[in-house]
Amino acid sequence: MKRTLTIMCMLLMLTSMLDPGRLGFNVRAAPAAGAGVFDTQPAIEVLKRLIPKQYDQVHFIAVDRGSKGDYFRIAGTSGSLEISGTSPAVLLTGFNWYLKSIAKANVNWNGEQLNLPMQLPLPGSPIEQQANVSHRYALNDTDDGYTGAYRTWEDWQRLIDVLALHGINEVLVTVGQEAVYYDTFQEFGYTEQEMRDWITLPAHQPWWLLQNMCCFGVRSRSN
Repeated sequence: MKRTLTIMCMLLMLTSMLDPGRLGFNVRAAPAAGAGVFDTQPAIEVLKRLIPKQYDQVHFIAVDRGSKGDYFRIAGTSGSLEISGTSPAVLLTGFNWYLKSIAKANVNWNGEQLNLPMQLPLPGSPIEQQANVSHRYALNDTDDGYTGAYRTWEDWQRLIDVLALHGINEVLVTVGQEAVYYDTFQEFGYTEQEMRDWITLPAHQPWWLLQNMCCFGVRSRSN
């Protein structure tokens, strides 16, 4: 259970990249940005993972969402790629737009094509895109079953990176809910063994949480 809770905390920290306002994201001032400016470092860390040789050619600028809603702007300024956006995820969405429309590269759930030149090409003129919806949602109640039950931390990190690159700002994450049930029900008199017998193994927990399955594949454990 301690390992599950640790993973939950790590996921919360990383998913704060998708919408910093929802989790009280740490704020850092930046030049020429309005109120509510956020830390761009989470987006920069994604660039380091994706394009370690060229990431320092990209300059991210945090801007206030204001009444306009989420948007990004891509420009080539003083020989560097400059992307402005209203959250870390929006900055990455702008970068992904740049990859597809200017650099002719691609990052998706199944793989990537990042055969980029050492000097990144710049857009001939600024590009700006506005989000047409506020809530850009991904995953559902059963996603964490199937192969999702066996994701490593690296798998989760990759998934969240790709979701952000594709404009997602809200993700359903159910990892660790069994720990809450396990601890809470014991406060109401259930034993550890009763909880272990009731909670299904990870691949079937989505259906257990939907209340149409229990106890399936359970292995009694004494530790």
